[in-house]
Amino acid sequence: MNSERKHVTVMFSDMSGYTAMTERLDPEEVKGIMSDIFGKITAIIKGYDGFIERFIGD
Repeated sequence: MNSERKHVTVMFSDMSGYTAMTERLDPEEVKGIMSDIFGKITAIIKGYDGFIERFIGD
């Protein structure tokens, strides 16, 4: 088995008030808001030649 050592950065974030937002908005609105946020995060990370392995969460 070949192995490789790399330096990486891992980013974790939490959206304050997410549960309350999902309780008062339609699912389509929540999806739109989250898509906008993910798009902005992606653009910033790619601007530094980074990449996103995956978004995970509830």
